[in-house]
Amino acid sequence: TAGTLGSAALDASAAEAGSQLLTTDRRSRERIEINGGTLLLDKVVPRTRVLVVGAGELAEALTDLTRALGWSIEVVADDQAAIDAAEVLGPADSLVVTTHHPVIGPAVLWAALQSEAGYIGALGARGTQTSRAETLRELGASDEQIASIHGPIGLDLGGRNAAETALAICAEILAVRSGRVLPGLREGSGSINR
Repeated sequence: TAGTLGSAALDASAAEAGSQLLTTDRRSRERIEINGGTLLLDKVVPRTRVLVVGAGELAEALTDLTRALGWSIEVVADDQAAIDAAEVLGPADSLVVTTHHPVIGPAVLWAALQSEAGYIGALGARGTQTSRAETLRELGASDEQIASIHGPIGLDLGGRNAAETALAICAEILAVRSGRVLPGLREGSGSINR
């Protein structure tokens, strides 16, 4: 940061108030009184962006739901463009891998693990997740990095169709973004389609 409010005490008070605003990822505005003056702190949070790798009904349902939530979405095919897009994800960005491609899926996940992505998730049964984890280890991913991937993706809401699955995925993204700990499908055992 640069600049001053005129004194070290005012700067310290403003820094403390600003730090408090940063404890959540929600937009907020705070008006604080400091030594007879008013300081307005306005926190602007980047719009959630979802990168979907793959195509089909689920990608379409995710497009509809993310737009309804006011999030932005980019759907890319399972190719080099997906890897390139995953490499530059930021803290407000989420990756949703719907492809089951045995090479591109893990390569996109590996790229996202090296980015600043706020959420990384992958569709697929537990066996698919295990296979991807083995490939990611071969690429150099640590067990800690692999454990950070939400897969099977989504909260365990009992979804059976593309729209319900998209809802479970968006709910998990929102929970992670908001710092909430809720049981996802990855915490369960057995079939994900009970």
